[in-house]
Amino acid sequence: MRISGETSPAAAGAAGESTTAAHSAPSAASLAKLIEVREPYLALQDLASSQPGYVTARVWPEQPVDLEISEISAAEAGRHLAILGSIASAMLRPDPSKRVYYLAERAVMTASDAPAHRTDAPLRLEARCTESSARRATADCQIYGTDGRPRFHLDVAYTLVPEKVFQRLFAAHRFDMRRNGLRSAQTLSEEAIREQRRNPYCRRLDLETIELTETRVRARLSMVPAEACAGHFPQYPALPVAVLMEALCNAGGQLLRKHFASPALRYRVLHGDTIASKLVFAGQSIVVEGELLERLSDWTRKIAVRARLPTGEEVGSATLSLEAVPGAER
Repeated sequence: MRISGETSPAAAGAAGESTTAAHSAPSAASLAKLIEVREPYLALQDLASSQPGYVTARVWPEQPVDLEISEISAAEAGRHLAILGSIASAMLRPDPSKRVYYLAERAVMTASDAPAHRTDAPLRLEARCTESSARRATADCQIYGTDGRPRFHLDVAYTLVPEKVFQRLFAAHRFDMRRNGLRSAQTLSEEAIREQRRNPYCRRLDLETIELTETRVRARLSMVPAEACAGHFPQYPALPVAVLMEALCNAGGQLLRKHFASPALRYRVLHGDTIASKLVFAGQSIVVEGELLERLSDWTRKIAVRARLPTGEEVGSATLSLEAVPGAER
């Protein structure tokens, strides 16, 4: 079995909101019992469903958008939409009593409207399952700005992995963050404990740039900290593909700024086609490489970015269309 991608299992995000009584699909509350994705990775609020396979929610943006021009970064939008899409898909499973991991293997994102600046108001999301079987699911997802107009659209495909299969495949990466966190806390200062408990998804991965030219970028993350995988999953902490996507986008943006010789240049993610080929677990390291592919317009460039393990094994890749926005420097 080929295991790949986003670690958004079953109904990741179905936290305490029941579906309407108009249909017999499992409630969000019951779906919540089948998943391993938890807070803080799970940040969806006001989950609701009017029919099987269709779910809506709200979310408050968490991550900085100082590099992009938008109410929410493309990577964070992808995170919430992929989780919501897994909820919609899980509702149509013939046997929802068995725990299943939904691993997003491919996601295609398109910017749907002109961007707006960051706001503290919640954004609305919706997701509809377009295919559901024992081994595969797809979902069509959208996030809307505070003006009610669409911002990003996401088509996402998942591979379904039963819980026992997942545990057998990734037994070597088992690490109970709850138990180990409590034990290690005894030797930490109060400030260090507070730091561990902060939401890691409010900040970026700390990538070290190794090479940067007008056409190429190369960076590395020496080790994926367990804290960067908080809630994803508690016993198998794996780097969410949305966080990996954020690293790929930022590397692409760094290359774009170097290409235009403008260190403070901001940009829009117009399109992104992401493929996740392997899970990255806490303790592993990754190398991120990007290259300029094509000039699409005066200010838009197509950039290919990929992440791999030090052994050379690729874990994910993305083809991005980034539009530089002159005059919007930080």
